Amino acid sequence: MKRVLCVLLGLWILCLAATVSAQDNRETAAEKLLDLMNLQAIIEKDIDMMLDVQVKQNPTLAPYKDVMRQFLNKYMSYASLKNEFIKLYTTEFTEQELQDMIAFYMTPTGQKAIVKMPALAAKGAELGSSQIQQHLPELKSMIEAEEKTQKKTQ
Repeated sequence: MKRVLCVLLGLWILCLAATVSAQDNRETAAEKLLDLMNLQAIIEKDIDMMLDVQVKQNPTLAPYKDVMRQFLNKYMSYASLKNEFIKLYTTEFTEQELQDMIAFYMTPTGQKAIVKMPALAAKGAELGSSQIQQHLPELKSMIEAEEKTQKKTQ
């Protein structure tokens, strides 16, 4: 009986070690992918763009831009979010999927995608915003019609 328990305990320890090792490999792959995607530079650029937009929308914030940058760098920087990004990627992707993405981003097409994706995402957001702006009168009419319907049922 003791021997069976020792064997089971040994197997459990081996399984646990394999699981920890697999998680370490996945975390290493996720970190490599984030580095390859140049996420640090992208976040820094996004912080700068966010600050520029805020100051443009509200010029009274201009004297506080450096303070706001300090705050954002403290809480939104790659360094402050890196472990959370690793968790996100290791939760959503297997080690093999992470390795596949690494292989893709190491290609010229992958490198081009890294460079182009932020601009494409921004242009996509602009398209969506433009579409909404063009059709705001329709939304306003729909809301007014719903208001009338709701008043009738009350």
